[in-house]
Amino acid sequence: MKKAFTLAEVLITLGIIGVVAALVMPALIAHHKKKILEIRIKKFHSVLQKAALMKIVEDYEVDCSMLTAANDSSLMLQFFNTNYTPYMKTIKVETTAKGVNAAFPDGSGMFIRKSIATPPDIDDYCASTHVIFCVHYKTCKDPYFDTINNASSASDGRNSFVFQVNGSTPWQDFSREQLLEDCRTSKYYCSKLLQHDGWEIKDDYPFKI
Repeated sequence: MKKAFTLAEVLITLGIIGVVAALVMPALIAHHKKKILEIRIKKFHSVLQKAALMKIVEDYEVDCSMLTAANDSSLMLQFFNTNYTPYMKTIKVETTAKGVNAAFPDGSGMFIRKSIATPPDIDDYCASTHVIFCVHYKTCKDPYFDTINNASSASDGRNSFVFQVNGSTPWQDFSREQLLEDCRTSKYYCSKLLQHDGWEIKDDYPFKI
């Protein structure tokens, strides 16, 4: 005759399972968050860069000629539709007070804004125009992005990262040690650090994901 488990034995077993789950779950959740970031930012870099390259192939350049003023969401929407809409898949594009938000099918998003007017003697209307990648689209909807005046303040190194309009990360020919320090202090170069590391979150990455 088979012996059944007693209530006490069942409760002890469930208690042990609960303790093990409590110990393991935080690590699993953290790993999952890291993987989401790594996959989405790598994909975004590829999509944005390909869109810019396709525009360059067709018209020889990313067209920033309409960006004659800063903080103008209507001009930024025109820029977005001219340079990105034909070459990337979005599920939503909407203007904010000073820029444009776009949502992607994987749940990520981007915010783009020209924060400083281009001096009339500089023939580069892309100047001071930055793309902010958001691991989760809801981050890009934060009104905070409309209030800042420089791209370094837009990156937090965890949920938002800075890119240039041609899909590049902020240019900086530094060693990895210097990129680590720059990511830690200004966060502007965190996307550059991740690109340097093959879009992987290394153990010494400055911020906990």
